Parts: sequence; structure tokens; C-alpha cells
Amino acid sequence: MKFKIIISVLAVFFWTVSALGAEQAADTAQSNPGAAAAYVAEPDFDFQTAVEGTEVLHDFIVENTGGATLLIEKVTTSCGCTTASYTKEIPPGSKGKISIKANTEGYAGSRFFKNITVYCNDPGQKEIRFRISGQVEKFVSIEPRNISLNGVAGQKIQAVTTIRFERKYPFNIVESHAQKGENIRFNLERKPDSCVLTVENMLAGKGSYVDRIILKTDHPAKPEITVPVYGNIRDEK
Repeated sequence: MKFKIIISVLAVFFWTVSALGAEQAADTAQSNPGAAAAYVAEPDFDFQTAVEGTEVLHDFIVENTGGATLLIEKVTTSCGCTTASYTKEIPPGSKGKISIKANTEGYAGSRFFKNITVYCNDPGQKEIRFRISGQVEKFVSIEPRNISLNGVAGQKIQAVTTIRFERKYPFNIVESHAQKGENIRFNLERKPDSCVLTVENMLAGKGSYVDRIILKTDHPAKPEITVPVYGNIRDEK
């Protein structure tokens, strides 16, 4: 019930923001017909659901209802996982785009919510705010998420991680390899509802390294799964 109330409040809020944006653009066009006036009909985009690790793409449309060229000076996002490209100049009566690319990696099982701020030369609204949101679903559960190989040189050092399938996204692993493969070897054992990945250190002496296991899948939603590997091998002393 609380969740539905929150969604309803947010819907009303962003409808109000859109209405205010239209009103501000109209006010600017009337009071200062020689100025640029930005109008955004839909400042909020909900992508509903996405699989973790996929990129969500969306174009926000900005219309210039004023009498001068609308200049998009810069666009900022609330997180590095969200990037933007945009039309820098929008002539009077024309439309431009704020193209957003959002990476959902690391958001599995949670709500993705990011803000975008557009800075322009509209005297009535120097800043325009957009929002992109949606639910991110797990493709697999990996526990632990990273492989750590820590120990003394000359001893057997290995670690195990379990890749557990989600019922909604059944898939097969069609190929597997290490990105570098110089210091590790691995074995992948398939079970009915999971895969067990065992990684072993092959570095003979002291040293540290970073690698990753790449698993190719036959599912279009996530064709590749990666498991980071960190090695820290000490000498006998």
C-alpha cells in the first residue's frame, strides 16, 4: 500500500513538473518573444524492467517554442553510470534530443533512479530536470561476486564461486575463457540450477595480478557474464 502511495505521489509530482514547464515556456514566449523557450512534454521516463548489466537508452525531446536559438550549454547526471549526448543548438520552432545511456550493472534487485540536469539559455528556466527510473532484475546470483586468490607461493591456492540461475532467465554457458589466463586456470561444473566455478593460482612466485573469467551465454538479455579474479601471492618468508 505504501509503495502504491509513493508511486502515485511521484506521478503527480512529475505531471506537475511537466505542466509547470509548459507554463514557463509559454510565459517566456509571451513576455520575451525574442528569447529561447524550452518545453519538455515528458521529463520522466520509466523503463519498467531491465536485466542487470544491460544499457537502457532513451531520448528526451526538447522543443524550442521561443524566438531565439535555444542553446544547451551542458548536461549533468547524478551518477557516472548514466551518460548523455545532446543537441547543442535548437532553432526556434524546432526540436532537439537529450540522449541518455544508463548502465544497470550493480543494480540487480533494486530500483534504478537517476536525475539528469540540462543547463540552457532559456531565461525562464536555466535548468531543466529529467528523471530515468525502473526496476532492475537479477540475471544470475554470483556468490561470492569476486574470486580472491591469497596465499603463499608454492602452496595450492584456489577459490570457488557459485553462479546460481534465476528461473525467469534460463540459459546455457556456451563458451568460457580467462581474459589473460597467464596466472590462473579454472574449471566450470554445471549443476541443475547452478554452475560451480573453481579458480586456481598458477603463479609460481611472489606477485599480484588481476584477471577475469568471461562466460558466454545463449541468452540475448545478457550474452556475457564476467567474474573478476584478484591474486595476491606472498613468498615463503
